[in-house]
Amino acid sequence: MTFHKSLFLIVLLLFYSACQYDPYAHKYTTHKPDFEDLIGTYRFSEQTVSQDTVNKAGQESYIELRKNGTYTICDMPDVFPEKVNSSPKRIRGNISVKGKWNIESVGNVDNGSNVETHWGIGLTNFNKQYTSIGFMGNKPPYDIIITLGDPDAGEVLIFTREE
Repeated sequence: MTFHKSLFLIVLLLFYSACQYDPYAHKYTTHKPDFEDLIGTYRFSEQTVSQDTVNKAGQESYIELRKNGTYTICDMPDVFPEKVNSSPKRIRGNISVKGKWNIESVGNVDNGSNVETHWGIGLTNFNKQYTSIGFMGNKPPYDIIITLGDPDAGEVLIFTREE
């Protein structure tokens, strides 16, 4: 094998290995949910961003979506990066904020044969860069997944809908 062929194969393997898969993509909500099915309280259930321990307030944090189009986030663990791929990721306290919410597309899921819309929410007054807030599940009750940065990294906060 010539040097150029070897180099080409190495570069090709590097490109291939850089293309990962979002570990939560198969759980994303890919049909537009009804507004009424989203109203409710979502409790913090897990985070995969930081190895820091989530404090008691963070463990009890929630997101409430109301039928009048307003929301409240109470004591969400603040793991949000100030710049993309910043490291190490630390919990810097908790975030509480209020504003308005709406249903919107937050990205796409490519399952190999077609591309589907990933549905989520847009929030006013929640200005965290490199973040998308999507839904998981294809029927109610949905859960909320907050993805930080590159979805392939699997760095998320998950909030589970209260019954």
